[in-house]
Amino acid sequence: MTGVIPDGARPWPAALALLLAALACLLAGCVHVIHPAGVQPGWFAEAALGRAHEELEQQTWAPGDQPTSADAGDLQVNLGRGWRFSPSSGLMAEVLVPLSAHDASILGSLAATSVDLYWQFLGRPVDVGVGVVAGVNGGVYLEAGRSLALGPARQIDLAVGAMALGGYDIGLPGPGGPLREFALIRFQEGRLGLGIWADHENYPDVLRRCDDDCGYDDNLEERWAAGLAVGWRMR
Repeated sequence: MTGVIPDGARPWPAALALLLAALACLLAGCVHVIHPAGVQPGWFAEAALGRAHEELEQQTWAPGDQPTSADAGDLQVNLGRGWRFSPSSGLMAEVLVPLSAHDASILGSLAATSVDLYWQFLGRPVDVGVGVVAGVNGGVYLEAGRSLALGPARQIDLAVGAMALGGYDIGLPGPGGPLREFALIRFQEGRLGLGIWADHENYPDVLRRCDDDCGYDDNLEERWAAGLAVGWRMR
C-alpha cells in the first residue's frame, strides 16, 4: 500500500535528518584550526583548551535583565598525519574531536567531530595553504605563516588564517556567511609543541542555537576564543 508505513517500521531517513538539524542548532564554536601553515611529516596528537566570550543579540520583547554576553570553555583533541612532497608542498589530514559545545554534554559535543584536510602549496617566502573542514561546523580556509628555526630540533611557528564557515549545518559554505579569523604562535622543542591560539567569528545573521528552552543566550552575534595548545609528534 503506497504511503503506508508497515507496523514496526521506522522512517529512519527523516528521523536522522531531524537529529542532524537539532545538533546543528545546538553546536557552535566547536572546532578550531590550530595547526601551523607549514606541513610537518609524521603522526601527531594535540589538545587545545581555551575560553570563549560571546556577544548575544538583544531581544526587544525580553526583560531588561537579559544577558548581553556569555563566557564558555572550549576543549578539543586532534589526531592527524602530515606528508611532505617537496620543499613547497605537503598534505595534512586530521580528525578534530570537540569535547565542549553550547548547551551540550561531552557526548553531545562529539557529534561535531570533523575532518580537516589541508594542502600546502607554497613554501617561500612564506608557507601558504588551503584547507577544508568537513563536518557540522565546517568551512574552507586559507592559512599563511612561517616556521623559524632556533636550533636542530627547536622552532617557532607563526600563522594566521581566515575561514568561510558553512553556517552550522551539513554542506558547503555559501556567500555572505560568517567568517572566522584565526592565529597561532607555537614553540616546538623536539617532539613537544606548546602554543597559543585565538580565533574570532562574526555573524551577519544571528546564529540561532535554540535548545529545549530557547533562552536568551542562544542568539549568537559574535564570538572570540583563545587558549593554549599542547602537541606531541609521533615520528
